[in-house]
Amino acid sequence: MEVDIDVKGCFREIPKGETVIVGGGGLLNARNKWNNNLKKIFARNRVVVWGAGFNRHYDRSVRKPLDLMDVFLLGIRDYTAKYNFVPCPSCMLPFLEDRYEVRREIGVYEHKNAPISDESLAGFERMSNKTQDVEGAIRFLGESGAVVTNTYHGAYWGLLLGKRVVLYRKFSTRFDGFPFPLAEFSGNLDRDLSRSAPAHGYLEACRKANEWFAGRVAEALSCPVSSRPFPGQPRLGSVEREDDTA
Repeated sequence: MEVDIDVKGCFREIPKGETVIVGGGGLLNARNKWNNNLKKIFARNRVVVWGAGFNRHYDRSVRKPLDLMDVFLLGIRDYTAKYNFVPCPSCMLPFLEDRYEVRREIGVYEHKNAPISDESLAGFERMSNKTQDVEGAIRFLGESGAVVTNTYHGAYWGLLLGKRVVLYRKFSTRFDGFPFPLAEFSGNLDRDLSRSAPAHGYLEACRKANEWFAGRVAEALSCPVSSRPFPGQPRLGSVEREDDTA
């Protein structure tokens, strides 16, 4: 069964006491409705959170942040010592391994609800995350020498592809959970790119973290429903970044 937590009363569709996997995207502390629905699911079910992330928008607030203590097994895409680091499982997509011919110096990958309108970036080819063609979006990023983006997955996939990534005007905490700080757009793109660096080994590390978590989930599902969560923090693995050029 697949249930959208954005739908009113969605928790009623999930039988009480079932094991539920909640996954993907910036679901945590993003909207009051989402938090309320997640709290009800947490209270009624044994829950596995897989690859979700914190996403408090700067222009809005949630009345009460989520308490994740009752979640059976946590895998959070934000890199923090407090939770198991389990990045978005889209890192397992096979076309992230493809070799792409660079067809443009800069690719602008913009959020469908927040188009990038800076005049200094007007001449670059761009794509919106409104597309449902994930393979096409990754191809666009792969064929770009460097990426300017204001979307989470534009930054994430760009890093997985070994690109220099410049973050354009971040609007929520979703961008704070990467294992290393991202260069932010200042208006001087050449300088921003010099402060960015490819993350070597990031794809392999993210895949290993998801493989590790898949094993923990399989183990958890074999446990009695009444059992408590168990600890275990995966290491990021070997990720190196090139030295800044300026």
